Amino acid sequence: MRIVPRNYVLAAVLVALGAAHFVPKGEQRPQREVVRLAPELSLESAHRIELRGAGRNVTIERAGEATADRDAIGNWVLPELFGYPADRTLVQLVLARLAELSTLDLLTEDPARHGEYGLAAGQGQELVVRDAQGRALIELAIARSAAGAAFVRRAGEAAVYGAGALPTTSSDVQAWRRQMSLLGLEARLVRRIEFSGPALAAPYVLERGENRIDRWRDGAGRELPKDAVERIVREAVEIYPERVLGPGVEVGATGAADSPLAAGAWLHITAQSFDGNEASADVAAPPEDGLVPAVGAVGPWLLGVRRTSLERLKTRLEAL
Repeated sequence: MRIVPRNYVLAAVLVALGAAHFVPKGEQRPQREVVRLAPELSLESAHRIELRGAGRNVTIERAGEATADRDAIGNWVLPELFGYPADRTLVQLVLARLAELSTLDLLTEDPARHGEYGLAAGQGQELVVRDAQGRALIELAIARSAAGAAFVRRAGEAAVYGAGALPTTSSDVQAWRRQMSLLGLEARLVRRIEFSGPALAAPYVLERGENRIDRWRDGAGRELPKDAVERIVREAVEIYPERVLGPGVEVGATGAADSPLAAGAWLHITAQSFDGNEASADVAAPPEDGLVPAVGAVGPWLLGVRRTSLERLKTRLEAL
């Protein structure tokens, strides 16, 4: 069989293309190595978090060794809030995400572009995590876009990285406190609850029946409407502080004239649970505006609660 001349040409082209495939190409950009931004950071190694931004500072410190008891107050405290417990779940989530940060999502290495990501000098938020010896495990500048995307840059470095999984790290210390109710009890576990003080014309005692826990009676043994009482109990145990106002105060203590509870409690609440726990809270007379000072069962702190919560509770009691 005779080979057509043009087939020689096609064969030569195929051979050339095949050879070119195996010949090393010109200069190529070397593959970038991806590493963690904080290789020594872990939930165990972190002992202190420092945040600076928007003219505010937040410090979160480990209060002791880690514990498996999830019902304890927690292992992290807020020195700027007089040692009030921090939200351990939030702290651990932030630390876990910081430990996972890597150089994978490189956005720029050009310092001239830092402003595009809110990370130019004087911008963003500074975050430092330290170990038990005070050594920095990670130092970052953090910024967020209007859409919530997070950008980070290690201190002293030009590279900016995306950090999409990083939770919000607020510079408001109140955002880091643990959410604990004034009494610290669950409504379904309350066996008896008592309200007294100048806020009420007379004390109110609400107690479950001995044989029927779905029935309630007052101090005189009179049966009370179940739905109305359970609404009161639920609202009483679900009074949550809006802010931590100051260190602990002793109700009626002498020499504490500047304390809102120096003259005694305007409303006193005591509750007992089926498991034998007892909790109490003292509330000061409501101010003309702002939050109502109170001291609860969660510890020695002066807390601010909503006036509307107390007024609603008082109205429901008087309607029984």
